[in-house]
Amino acid sequence: MGICDEFGYTRVTSPIRRMDDMVGHWQIKAQLLAEHGDARDKAPWHWNRTDMFRLAPIIFRRQFLANRLMASSSQFWGATMMLRMDFEARRGRLQPPPAGFYDINSVHYCDLPWAYYNPSNPGPLIWTAVVDNRDPKRPFLSMLLHSGLNVRAALMPRPLGPANLPFAGTKLRVQLLAAVPHTNTVLVKLAPEEYQPTGTSPFWKFETAAALPYMKMPSMNRLPENMTEPTPLT
Repeated sequence: MGICDEFGYTRVTSPIRRMDDMVGHWQIKAQLLAEHGDARDKAPWHWNRTDMFRLAPIIFRRQFLANRLMASSSQFWGATMMLRMDFEARRGRLQPPPAGFYDINSVHYCDLPWAYYNPSNPGPLIWTAVVDNRDPKRPFLSMLLHSGLNVRAALMPRPLGPANLPFAGTKLRVQLLAAVPHTNTVLVKLAPEEYQPTGTSPFWKFETAAALPYMKMPSMNRLPENMTEPTPLT
């Protein structure tokens, strides 16, 4: 089948969504026909190892680009949806879901912005995010803002001391500062302390007024040269 016996591995799933799946199906079919089919089925029409060594890099590159495009599309529409929802909520025009649409007694309900939305009191939505990366070299915290939509965000400001950074997996409640869907740029800040999950270490208390001016990347006033200036949410 063109797979190295020592360390070869391939995946074949159904329904077929990837080129490597199709090639795997063709190779398996060719091998089965060669071993158990009629003489007319034994023609060597399948790819040999030399062919696979030439074909595999092409499939890998195309699959990699397709995955990048799919992830970028998901982030774009996810950020667009969240931006529109927040825009309407700040003006008190966001319509809550119908009664019974969510189980308000579920422990997961507090992870949805509806748990904190009050149309009679317009304001930014409260989103639940999870720390994705606490790299102390970054001037912001990398957050997974919506796992279902694969929206990632930069939380700022962050604690100056590396020891005060929350660990990956820590759940926080945040509010949108700005979003630029076409560049997959989403900036968030911490929601008020009363909205933070019970048991979350209050790392925000380690920030001081003197330290905050140094947390300028990303900010609403200046962004790195390779980033597009976002439109502030008002």
